[in-house]
Amino acid sequence: MIGAGLEKAKDERKKLELPEQSEKANKKMKELVCDQAGAMGLIAKGLGSVSGPLIGGAIDQSLGFRRTADVMTLLALFIFLIYLCTVILAECCREKPSSGEDE
Repeated sequence: MIGAGLEKAKDERKKLELPEQSEKANKKMKELVCDQAGAMGLIAKGLGSVSGPLIGGAIDQSLGFRRTADVMTLLALFIFLIYLCTVILAECCREKPSSGEDE
């Protein structure tokens, strides 16, 4: 996925008639994107670790264990469906980059 984003950036540079980026700049850009993605994952994990037990306890106290389990199951199914639509189907429908140069 990162490679596709870099290819799109490369195409935009060609459209704007900007000079080619060096390999060093491309490597640095890829590292930056990976660092940001890792940081966002860690932030999400931290927020979930703090808010999960609080929300789960509040739902358990108000609905009881059985209904809380049902709510959490539906929530997990909903998150899976969002993931399926945004990541998996988008990846399947994405145009594959051509192997040859058009020039």
